[in-house]
Amino acid sequence: MMGLGMMGAGHPVVGMQPGMGPGMAPGMGPGMPGTAAAVLMQDEFGARPMQRVAPPWMPVPDPIPGVPPGLEYLAMLDTVMIIQEMEPLEFMLGYETTNKYRVTNAAREQIYYAVEESGFFERQWYGNARPFTMHIIDNAQRDVMIVQSPYRAFSGVACCGCFGDCCSAQCFVEAPPRVPISMVRQRRGCCANVFVVSDDQGTPVLKIKGPCCGGAMRVDVGFPVLTMDNFPVGSINKHWGGYLRETTTDADIFSATFPCDLDIRAKAGMLAATFMIDFMMFEDDQREKNERRGRAMGGYPMY
Repeated sequence: MMGLGMMGAGHPVVGMQPGMGPGMAPGMGPGMPGTAAAVLMQDEFGARPMQRVAPPWMPVPDPIPGVPPGLEYLAMLDTVMIIQEMEPLEFMLGYETTNKYRVTNAAREQIYYAVEESGFFERQWYGNARPFTMHIIDNAQRDVMIVQSPYRAFSGVACCGCFGDCCSAQCFVEAPPRVPISMVRQRRGCCANVFVVSDDQGTPVLKIKGPCCGGAMRVDVGFPVLTMDNFPVGSINKHWGGYLRETTTDADIFSATFPCDLDIRAKAGMLAATFMIDFMMFEDDQREKNERRGRAMGGYPMY
């Protein structure tokens, strides 16, 4: 179970992770480029690497006792960037392709690929309510973490105060695969969204607060992260990427900040919550997105 520790004079934080101390700073430095699992890197229209230009990789950390293999990167950081890849075929043809992300440290050194696994027709018909599995892959092409989210009957975030549990989003985190370490569940509300991060026993340890909607906001959007007794410990931020990127694609940019010594399972839950927030609040309705694409390209939308 993730317990509450102390950080500073009288300031509670979610439990300190094994092998870390309060004075340890994020590790950064030049890394070596690599490739991710070939099958997941292919899209629906042929084999094409997800990565156009390989960024440097963060140096591989040493194993840390008590930290799942591959999550040592997270153990060393207090900030991660989650950058969604822009898909040319999605932009031109209007098909919803699988989401792909680069996860980096604050210096933009890559630590993971994140690749969605889902069905083609589920993406076209169910949009952001679709079930999916997010594979978190490291430089050694290992599945170091899995995020699974089931189908939601109602995809609108505003509905969740009215229809009960059937439309509440949730996801389950495994690291390594088949070993549960965390889960994230949306708490219903008509005027705000709250996402609760729980440990592997279902005990709530963090809550993430956000607005009731986010897709139409042309500014940065912040989601404060607090302990269950309302002490702030970090944030998840959606960064405005510019008019063209925001209005014609689903390619979003997020950052997540947290104490460096936050329990690794809580950090993994925050990363999973970022994917869930992107799907719920910033994945556009397919028809609306296609209409914007058609206008941007000076023609008619393609369905």
